[in-house]
Amino acid sequence: MFIDFWNDDWVGIGPLFQNAQTVVPNHLLSLSVSHFWDFNGRRWELIRPYLDEQICLMIEAVHLQSNVQSMDPIIQLVGLCLLLLILNVLWNVKMRQGIRVFMWLVMQGRVLTNCERVRRGFTQDPMCALCGNAAESLSHLLRDYVFVQGIWREFMSTSSWINFQSWDVDFVA
Repeated sequence: MFIDFWNDDWVGIGPLFQNAQTVVPNHLLSLSVSHFWDFNGRRWELIRPYLDEQICLMIEAVHLQSNVQSMDPIIQLVGLCLLLLILNVLWNVKMRQGIRVFMWLVMQGRVLTNCERVRRGFTQDPMCALCGNAAESLSHLLRDYVFVQGIWREFMSTSSWINFQSWDVDFVA
């Protein structure tokens, strides 16, 4: 299914080109939403020059599933093997059931963050209620929130921490 990034109402505020702060170049106007995402996340360099921060926060709240049919079959196979390995470990390790369920929700991208609440229409504010500095996405909750960073740093070496910061947690599911 082709959703036009600038002309379709996929964020819920009307066509994005109507909300642009500056004129959007013609070569960007007919691109699909998928052109503005890659495996590393949103391609903000193609979005931020034209939209204000509030609209960017709304875009950040949108969770897209990757189109499995367009992925390289090798990547699909590796991803499936990794998922099966993680699931096997997850269900066989002795841990509290609540932790196991939370990890399952994280893997499915179903943790009810403020970004997910915005996507479902439960609220209009995606901002983190604790820090107010960023949208409460899965990556903010698990990696970017200042308090959580302190916990991770206690368990990781500096080189591991630098590598961990580059992970795109929002595309776990």
